[in-house]
Amino acid sequence: MLVNCAGSTNGYSTIMESKKSEYNANFEVNALGTALTIKHAVPYMPKGSSIINIASVAGTQGVPYLGALASSKWAVLGITQTAALELGTKQIRVNAVCPTSVDTPRAHTSGGEPQLRMEKRAVPLGRIAQPEEVAAVVHFLASEDSSFVNGQSIGVDGGFSAGMSIDAYNQLAQ
Repeated sequence: MLVNCAGSTNGYSTIMESKKSEYNANFEVNALGTALTIKHAVPYMPKGSSIINIASVAGTQGVPYLGALASSKWAVLGITQTAALELGTKQIRVNAVCPTSVDTPRAHTSGGEPQLRMEKRAVPLGRIAQPEEVAAVVHFLASEDSSFVNGQSIGVDGGFSAGMSIDAYNQLAQ
């Protein structure tokens, strides 16, 4: 099994305010890191192996102030689907996990407070993901229980990708 879990969130800015360096930093770690790790790990992986890329819910929809992150995570999903097609004949499955923010020290870094407040309000379950919840989906994708799951992106987002919570909806409607 290979889990690509390295990630970079470099900069909270609008597309108009963002710098090339923010995009470069995000793509270097998130997209290029994922692709090159797959490239160099696959020759050592036996049939039946599983590759799990940690993407983000930001890779499935636009996110204000996180254009550099979102675009790099969209790229991770493209790499996931392409690798699933290319490695299927080797019986190597490739899938992605797409969490919201995860309750780790990194989620609480300076500048990200508005994102966390928004997610806690907009996520139908009213909170961000716990590390163990993401790990449980990774465990499933690594196991034989998912032996026919390939090329998929699985949200661990408390319903965020389904739409905003009823509380957030009602607040906006006022």
